Amino acid sequence: MAQQVGLIQFKGRIGNLSFFKTKDGYSVREASGVDGNKIKNDPSYARTRENNAEFDHASKASKVFRAAFARDIKTTGDRSLSGRLSSLIHKLLRQDPVNIRGSRKVLPVATAALEGFEFNGAMSLKDAHNLSFTPVVDRSTGSLSVEVQTFSPKTLIVPPGGATHFVLRSTAAEVDFETQKYVAVSAESAPIGVDQAQTDAITLQHTIPGATKPLLLAFGINFVQIVNGIQYALKSGLHSVMQVVKVDTGIAV
Repeated sequence: MAQQVGLIQFKGRIGNLSFFKTKDGYSVREASGVDGNKIKNDPSYARTRENNAEFDHASKASKVFRAAFARDIKTTGDRSLSGRLSSLIHKLLRQDPVNIRGSRKVLPVATAALEGFEFNGAMSLKDAHNLSFTPVVDRSTGSLSVEVQTFSPKTLIVPPGGATHFVLRSTAAEVDFETQKYVAVSAESAPIGVDQAQTDAITLQHTIPGATKPLLLAFGINFVQIVNGIQYALKSGLHSVMQVVKVDTGIAV
């Protein structure tokens, strides 16, 4: 690697030479890599262009999912969520039976595979509780809900250390994976004591009228600590969970 010793000092690229600054001064080296124009136009790079186009679409599809469930991901998602979601989205894209390579998309019919997706890869929804609940999606009325039967928290909830209460939460979203647009609404229960003997039935209700794109319904539980009437999030969110419990693709079966 050559080093500049003259008075003229600059950074950047000139022709096939790249100039940059290091701790030892300004240096220059021959630029490496394939020319961008060649990748865009050379027939031998057609497969690369196809892969890049599909990677871009999959990235945008993952991004709109994360945006629709942003608050839930913040409280229940683990570090592996982005990677697991990206891997799943790429699989859905490859299931496109209509478009050619490079133009394949996440079609509505493929989104059914998102049902069961766990936000917390370290703990599933079933690991956190044994509640009996029913997810309901009625596209014709725009009604989405999670209906939880009466239960005993003391018996059916497995709280982490430090948790005094928990909150049941649900988010419903209409997601257009092609245009990266979404509508999302959330509902949650009042805090429930982890040692409470019994609760009434709970319904978390949502309305998304006139939906034409896939509808996703997620349900989960957030553990919190309440001290002197003030609610605090636990430092470790490893025990809070959420799962996509129902998907309506909008495609008649």
